[in-house]
Order: sequence, then structure tokens, then C-alpha cells
Amino acid sequence: MGEPLSSVEDELRKIEEDFYGGRMNAFGNTASRESMEKELERIKAIDDKIFSQMGKFLAQDDTDEWHLRRALEPQAVPEPSGGGGNNATSFGVRGVSDSAFTAGADYFAKLEATFTEIGGDMKKMAGHVVALNQLAEANNAGGPRR
Repeated sequence: MGEPLSSVEDELRKIEEDFYGGRMNAFGNTASRESMEKELERIKAIDDKIFSQMGKFLAQDDTDEWHLRRALEPQAVPEPSGGGGNNATSFGVRGVSDSAFTAGADYFAKLEATFTEIGGDMKKMAGHVVALNQLAEANNAGGPRR
């Protein structure tokens, strides 16, 4: 460390300055530090993408779900009863159109695609976290054991 230190406080201050100044080599050599930084950047980029996807999804999902529910809601309409000579009216349920079911299928296909993409991104992120942990473990393997 060079010059003699006069007290414990001075020594701790020097260690802190070395650590925060990057002179302690806490993350190994420059190449391993750069590898760790790249993994962290990749993780951040994927995290930002997932956050953006979820924000867009949540903003649109309420509207889509409302339209889907509206299309699939059966409407009660008066329907003539089939009783011979009886003029009484009973209430039946109007059928839901095929287009409503198509819209429902499209909605669920969109949900599946969105969640599949987000799941794939999360899987990629997990791979980068594992790589980051492996870099840290390899870096720590050369250090003192406790």
C-alpha cells in the first residue's frame, strides 16, 4: 500500500477510497469486470423490454377484455312461445354470433402470444443471471476463503 497509515480510521478511509475508485480489483481483472458489465447490460435491456411489454399489455387488456365480454354477453330478447293458441310471451336467450367467438379466440391467441414472448424474455434473462453468477463465482474462487 505504500505509505504508513497513522490510524485505523486512515486505513479504513484508504480502503474505502481504493474500493470506490476501482483500485481494489473487487471484480477481478478488467476482462472479467467488462464481462460482468455486459451481462448486467443485457439483463437491464431485457428487463426494460419486459416492463414495456407489460405496460402496453395492461393498458390494452382492459379495453380488449371489455369488448370481448360485451360481445359474448347473451341478450335476453322476447321470443314467441310455441304453445298452441297461447299468446303469452316467454323470454329466451339470443344466441351469441360466431364473430363474437372468433373475437374471443383472437383475444386469447393474442394473450398467449404476449405471455409466450414475455416468458421467452424471462428465460433469456435467467440465462444471463446464471452467466453473471458463474462469472462472480469464478472471480471469487481465486480470492481468500473464509
